[in-house]
Amino acid sequence: MMASRGFRSRLACSRWQASLAILAIALGVVACRDSDSHKAVARPDVLPSGVVNQPLYAFLSKARAAHHEADLAEETGDRKKAIEAMSKITKGARPGASPEVVEVLADAHARAAELLSHEGDFDGGLAEIDAGLAVAKDPTHFRGHLFEIRGVVEERRAKHLRELRDDPGADAAKERAIEAFQKAIEIQESVIESALAAADSATPSDSGSPPKGTSAPSSRPVAP
Repeated sequence: MMASRGFRSRLACSRWQASLAILAIALGVVACRDSDSHKAVARPDVLPSGVVNQPLYAFLSKARAAHHEADLAEETGDRKKAIEAMSKITKGARPGASPEVVEVLADAHARAAELLSHEGDFDGGLAEIDAGLAVAKDPTHFRGHLFEIRGVVEERRAKHLRELRDDPGADAAKERAIEAFQKAIEIQESVIESALAAADSATPSDSGSPPKGTSAPSSRPVAP
């Protein structure tokens, strides 16, 4: 059991770092070009005019800084300060709703919800989840993750109510947790299947050329 809790703790700590690392790779080099055609690859951080999208870069940098601030706050047990750090992402200025912005917002709402549930504010945690789901509407990893954290919030509520000897309330919260986890699994399964199907359709034929009616695989990483 201790090993399982340790794994979940490490996973929770690394989730946002992995998300932002993926974005950093996607946004890392301004002069990114296709190796075959030498044509500029479409990039969310570069405007149609070719000018670097400074607001998007600034937003991603602010998000990284806010998560670092939250990490330091959590190290000293100050979850309230960590929650405030997340609100700098979710409530502060941000550029238009590009996929990158949506992903960062969804992840920040999820982390805020988890922190709030640790503080016993289960309703506040669910409000963060609802806010994240209102932004992350497409079936992506980030939407699935929000449902996962909804399950975590309800699981913690169930444990709290059980300690208060409110068995009916605890049972209801447990059922809601199970439903949320099942929804998370359903979404993540669809994400996996869609990604695999896209990869299969882009697989070159034995002759070394793409199958008829398809184009060569993009050099741009596929978003989770």
